[in-house]
Amino acid sequence: MSRGARRVSKTAARAAVTAAVLALLLAAIAVIAVHQGKWKRDPPEGRPVVVTAVLSEAPPNMRLPKSLIPDRYRVYLQVHLDSKASNVTRETFTFSGNSTVKFKCTEATAWIYIHCKDLNVTFLRAMDEKQSTVEVKNVTVKKDESNFLEIELRDTLRANETYYLITAFSGPLVHDSAGLYIIEYRENEGSQRYLATSHMQPTDARKVFPCFDEPHMKAVFEVTIIHRKDTIALTNAAQKVPNFWLSHLPLSKEVRISLHLLQYHPPDISSISLTWGPPEAIVAGHADYAHRISGQILKFFEDHYDMKYPLPKLDQVAVAKLAGNAMENWGLVMYNKKAILYEEGVSTTTEKENIAAVIAHELAHQWFGNLVTMKWWNDLWLNEAFATYYSYLGVDGVEPAWNFKDLIISNEVQYMLQFESLDSSRPIIKEEDEVQSPEDIAEQFDIITYKKATNDSNKNIQVAEMMESWTKQEGYPVITINTSSGEVSQRHFLLNQSAEQNLTWHVPIKVMKSGLREVKLDLEEEWILANVNSTGYYRVNYDLENWRRLVMQLETQHQVNFVYPRQINFTLALDTTKFLRKETEFIPWNSAIKSFQYLKHLLDFTEVSSPMKAYIRKLVAPLYDHFEACTVNSTVPDSLTAQYNQINAVTLACSNDVTKCHKMATDAFNKLEKNPDSEWIHPNLKRRIYCTAIAAGGEKEWDFAWEMFQNTKSMTEKKDLLSALACTKQTSLLKRYLEYSLDPDKIKKSDFFSIIQFIATNADGQQLAWDFIQSKWEYIIQTYEEEEVPVIDLIHGVTQRFSSEAKLEELRQFLKNQGEEAIPSVVWALESAIESTQFNIQWVQENKQNFLDWFHRESVAH
Repeated sequence: MSRGARRVSKTAARAAVTAAVLALLLAAIAVIAVHQGKWKRDPPEGRPVVVTAVLSEAPPNMRLPKSLIPDRYRVYLQVHLDSKASNVTRETFTFSGNSTVKFKCTEATAWIYIHCKDLNVTFLRAMDEKQSTVEVKNVTVKKDESNFLEIELRDTLRANETYYLITAFSGPLVHDSAGLYIIEYRENEGSQRYLATSHMQPTDARKVFPCFDEPHMKAVFEVTIIHRKDTIALTNAAQKVPNFWLSHLPLSKEVRISLHLLQYHPPDISSISLTWGPPEAIVAGHADYAHRISGQILKFFEDHYDMKYPLPKLDQVAVAKLAGNAMENWGLVMYNKKAILYEEGVSTTTEKENIAAVIAHELAHQWFGNLVTMKWWNDLWLNEAFATYYSYLGVDGVEPAWNFKDLIISNEVQYMLQFESLDSSRPIIKEEDEVQSPEDIAEQFDIITYKKATNDSNKNIQVAEMMESWTKQEGYPVITINTSSGEVSQRHFLLNQSAEQNLTWHVPIKVMKSGLREVKLDLEEEWILANVNSTGYYRVNYDLENWRRLVMQLETQHQVNFVYPRQINFTLALDTTKFLRKETEFIPWNSAIKSFQYLKHLLDFTEVSSPMKAYIRKLVAPLYDHFEACTVNSTVPDSLTAQYNQINAVTLACSNDVTKCHKMATDAFNKLEKNPDSEWIHPNLKRRIYCTAIAAGGEKEWDFAWEMFQNTKSMTEKKDLLSALACTKQTSLLKRYLEYSLDPDKIKKSDFFSIIQFIATNADGQQLAWDFIQSKWEYIIQTYEEEEVPVIDLIHGVTQRFSSEAKLEELRQFLKNQGEEAIPSVVWALESAIESTQFNIQWVQENKQNFLDWFHRESVAH
């Protein structure tokens, strides 16, 4: 094991361990699905408390007062769940416990405010340091977004003195993926079982025990878990005094943590050193890659930061269900098993890269977020953006052959430039008083926080000089450089120019020019290129002559890569793609493909579609030829970016009817039909080969793919087939697939949204998907009411091609039909879709004929 792992088990793999995990805040605690046992330590004797529940409007300020600061918690927890019983019902799942929090009073007060949600508080007592009781006058649970437990005292707490609050409580275990919740699973494909797990970020620790649930209120924790004798408990620290029923799990006195992550973990996990997961996955070696690189990445960060990882050990656990891909609990990082398990020969290159990236992201959090934590949620970008940025460095440090740092341009920069070109963005940082409720806080976990802020982290300059213009206002600028006059200007960049605001940014400009080293902008014969290597988060426009020089440079010596702004003359923009006939590198092709996809979305239903396909065939044919030897033999190049560009070549060639690509895909699928157990198609290529063959075939090919989907045990194979089944051109099969999506015996609920979006990307399925959403909207909202983000993504995915007045009117009517009880995020998504459709209509009207003429001309030109 590498230096990054402080503790290593003596065996490579253990037998199956029935366990559930309690991950405490940024210090996760792995716990068992617990048998009902007797408390080993009861709360102090005293009178039961009478708690009054009050329905009220949320107060204007939902922050805890600054008068009380927590120092230490001592918590006892017991989950009333026998994971081996087969006759339990969901209604029987509960948990109970008691907690003592030690806190300091900084200002005299007769009130204690603490967070508490969905808990039945059965006992409450306040004491001073001499163990004398502080009499309680009233206890009120606020049934509003504040989640306050208000305790009115008869006496006043004195400033600069220490006090204790003791509570006993119980609560439900439900299926909402927040706080403690239930997961259903099958043991070795046998009878159905239940287990408890939890997720506390950002505001759900309060659902497990009464606490000061704000990120800056760090404290020391000592937790005791009551559990079955044949199970174990994992924690951020080693167990102390494990016995028949108890696991005593103290945290180091040196470590203070924020109270916003508390977690339980499923039974039936095994470990290989410090990486835990389903026993069958551990035995099969599916955790080996994650296990191998984790210690290496941790060591890389220790060296990079010149700061040791502060805890004595680090466990990683793969679970069946988690809110998100992973959670960076200090000492025990939790992963959705889909995000961390790698199966050699089955998983794709992209999945392997994603495993490395998510591990690096979570381990970067051990410093950014855990050791150093933002004061309040409006500064969440200090956690997430830095972890995202440093994940590229971490992966690059352990997989240098991948050149992973180069992907930040396409994954982060170009993605956000496109996203923020619509008038639906927001500043990275909001004011503290704008982020109050749990809903406000949850809204901070978006791509602005993770991706745009990453771009702002990607600058080797003085941050203080530029911070406010980039973090406190939305969007980004387009910098216009006139090489004839030397004038440089900036303005807010939006596709809808009428929505642009009068904003300015602090922009450091790095330029490259031909000829002389010294840069002068009054050039006559030489080209100039700004924002070299896309190190700045902005677009660049030039005068017409400089654009022409750049196009000529690309045609003759095409080492220069850039993303053209859509505000330049469309002929020049398209001319910049001609050099791709000689290009084999990933980044310029990936950038061009995104632009072609944009054009395809808008022009696919017009007469431009046919000549555009012909032009793309001419461009991509040499790239397909470049990778053909690998492709027909189902092998891949050595480098990561070359593997990605092979996928680009096959995807673009097959989807634009390159004959050789079609033949390769249909031949491969026919061989698979004759020998379903053959595994010669490389995992990287399966999705595109399946899609092409199903699109070219009929019901026989579709039924064969559906049978493969039902029979395969591989999650990767299921995802590829889930996508490929939506590629058919036959509407009867697409309708059948939509109906299957409603049947949980055929399609998992978690795959419902993916199927609809896959069908919507098919030109023959877009209208079907839109009609389906409208007819099943009530079912979607009722069934997936807790899954806000997928619903938003669904609306975007299905409507992004809309470019007609008829579709605009349908969207407006659909928004109107939501009524006064409409979900705010759905309203926002529909308003964004309406805005995008309005722009699409205008864009098609203004540009369709020009594009038609250009593609006609260039598709036949030599």
